[in-house]
Amino acid sequence: LSGIEGAKSATETAEQFTLFESLQFASYGMVQYLIKFIYPADLSPYYAYPKEALTHTTLPWQYPASVPAFLTIAGLSWWSLRKTKIVFWGFAFYFFTVALVSQFLSVGLVIMADRYTYVPYIGIAFALLMGIWHFVKDKQSMLYAGYGAMSLLSFFFISKSMQQVEVWDNSETLWTTAQKYYPEEGQILANLGNYYGKSGNLEKAAAAFEEAIRQNIKNAGVYEGLGNVYGFRNNPQKA
Repeated sequence: LSGIEGAKSATETAEQFTLFESLQFASYGMVQYLIKFIYPADLSPYYAYPKEALTHTTLPWQYPASVPAFLTIAGLSWWSLRKTKIVFWGFAFYFFTVALVSQFLSVGLVIMADRYTYVPYIGIAFALLMGIWHFVKDKQSMLYAGYGAMSLLSFFFISKSMQQVEVWDNSETLWTTAQKYYPEEGQILANLGNYYGKSGNLEKAAAAFEEAIRQNIKNAGVYEGLGNVYGFRNNPQKA
């Protein structure tokens, strides 16, 4: 039931968005991916849609602002063709690979996902490195400075990667990390409750499931999980 219901809710969510809302979500994701390429902060295993998306009320400013921001970036990459093809090629590679999983056509229950960027980032990285090489290749001092800066940057990204690996250590670290960013997201609470239940921590499982129900999440797994908790507590009426 939960599998069928999950697929159904994903489809219904996608169908109820207007064309302009979908454009805002897609632009938001594409701009956020570029920002996180430069500075990978606030990485979450789960990026929820804003609540306003489901009630069709005014979206937070970041979403409508992402449309002109993305169009500006695309326009600048097109303008760069006057000087070089490298920037446009890198951006085009990024755009056409990430567009396949953008929320213009809704994919799943999240607005974006870090894993969607693994291939698209190749284009951005290529353009960036070729651009740096263009400016330093004929200047020995700049070349060494560039190598030094890249080495320091590599250590920074290595440390960030090590931190991110810890997030995926187990389901508890995964979903508690997501909960920090979306404390009232029902799907996160449902997954966390499921983990606690299977681990034998009924108190934490019940708290997560009950909070998910308070958030009015429509998922059979939440009710099944809470029913199991009540059953283990010998409370068949509530179960």
